[in-house]
Amino acid sequence: MTSGICPNQPPRNSYVILGDFIYTALMSGQIKTYGHLARIDGCDAVFRDGTRVTGLDAIVLCTGFSQDFSFLDQEGIQGLDDLRLFKMIFPVEELHHTLGFIGTFSGAGPIAPMCELQSRYSAKIFAGKLRLPSVDVMKADVQYWINSCTRNPKIYYRYLPLLMFQDTIAKLLGVFPGLWRLLIVDPVLAYRCWYGPMFSAQYRLLGPDSNWKQARDICNTAYTEGCLSLRHSKQPREGIEKSKGNSMRCILVACGLSALAFGIYFKCFFK
Repeated sequence: MTSGICPNQPPRNSYVILGDFIYTALMSGQIKTYGHLARIDGCDAVFRDGTRVTGLDAIVLCTGFSQDFSFLDQEGIQGLDDLRLFKMIFPVEELHHTLGFIGTFSGAGPIAPMCELQSRYSAKIFAGKLRLPSVDVMKADVQYWINSCTRNPKIYYRYLPLLMFQDTIAKLLGVFPGLWRLLIVDPVLAYRCWYGPMFSAQYRLLGPDSNWKQARDICNTAYTEGCLSLRHSKQPREGIEKSKGNSMRCILVACGLSALAFGIYFKCFFK
């Protein structure tokens, strides 16, 4: 490629990353690529081919990780192909659920919110505040998600629909931000949670361990700043009040369309 970077395997076996700006930055010289890092020498970085970059102010480690379960003695849990985990956390076949896996999955979106919900659920189980369902129920749930996810062992084994999957854990925890519950308290926030981007703070609005005020402020700020970041830099930054007005209009339109659809459905099927 003209940008100077190219994966070592075909596109079908590579991860997809949305960020076209990096290619322009590479071709214009704003970003420079180097080989494998060998060591850090003070404020210098030394690479395997002997190249040295001096005068570094900061180093950001974004190397990712590899899943490895070789530290376990159980033969049934030695690799991704053998993992049968309830909510991708608890081994179904274990008699005593004192071991939980966090982050042993991939998916269409960020995994950090999912890992947070997994950690919260695990903590509740270990503390005895929640109980796992029966083995048959767990097996059925595991099989359902195995059938629902994309499987390509060359780059990932279980590629989950993260939003749907983490909502199921949120319901087990009692922290699912139900539309009608939010609509009664804050219609604008309900619209932003259900028709806008997903944030971890949405699972802190209701239920146990919730913090309504802080979570609400985070959700509104993230939504507003996300919208403002898509505007042209020369356009004036509009305030939150106008954004709320736009959200309210969208809510009214959505309610109107829903009422219209319900009317058509009722007329067609209940003549």
